[in-house]
Amino acid sequence: MTLCSRGYLSRIDLVKAFQDQIVVVRRDLEGISVAATTEVEKNKLTANNLQVVQDDLVLVIGGNREISTGAEQIAAAARQAGATAG
Repeated sequence: MTLCSRGYLSRIDLVKAFQDQIVVVRRDLEGISVAATTEVEKNKLTANNLQVVQDDLVLVIGGNREISTGAEQIAAAARQAGATAG
């Protein structure tokens, strides 16, 4: 069998095709890896921002409760003042 025989060259072509496909798949995987890493970082930032929003809402709800309590006290004082005046 000579180097130029059809069977030998076909095997070389097949191996080269496999190698070429491996390079393509490797590049695709590298691209996917970079994109996934970017998305993970974005999601970490989003999660952090949501935690800030949650913390702020806790403060707002606390403030609303204080306002509501104050308003109830004012209303009670106004009723009492009206009752004593009348």
